[in-house]
Amino acid sequence: ATQNNGPVKVFEKSNAHLNTFIQPEANDAWVEISYADGSVKKQELYYGASYLSQFSRKIDVPEKATTITLFDYSGMPRTVYENKLSKK
Repeated sequence: ATQNNGPVKVFEKSNAHLNTFIQPEANDAWVEISYADGSVKKQELYYGASYLSQFSRKIDVPEKATTITLFDYSGMPRTVYENKLSKK
């Protein structure tokens, strides 16, 4: 990363040991990630973020996620990840 004539900085992912990704299908519009505490994170799956850039659309599986559900453009859900150990 850079910032207004400043030095280049490199960041390392803190949960790099996990390295679990889910690749959504072309017609998937958003993902909901559920956690053991009952919270849910909703994330849109878009293709482009800004001019001349493209989002990878890969979903990084959080360590504390219990379920990951993908939704297509018509709203049909599809559970693609379930961690029964995290539901305790």
